[in-house]
Amino acid sequence: SLELLDISRNSFGAKGMTLLTESILHGNHLPHLHVLIVHSCRLKTRGMRALGLLIKQLKELRVLSVGSKTKESLSPKIGRAHV
Repeated sequence: SLELLDISRNSFGAKGMTLLTESILHGNHLPHLHVLIVHSCRLKTRGMRALGLLIKQLKELRVLSVGSKTKESLSPKIGRAHV
């Protein structure tokens, strides 16, 4: 079973994150996912809402890393997901 998923640098945006979230949730995929890395995906507000719905349902998620490459942040911030 997949424990780490890195979907970084996929500029699918809010629409892509919404579709991914629906697919994962409706198919009960990734029940044992521990680490989710989402960098530089251009999610914006709607995409972050979809990501929020996803992480609420991923009961075993321990690490969520979200970030983008900007002048202020050349390395991603990693934090714990509190569900």
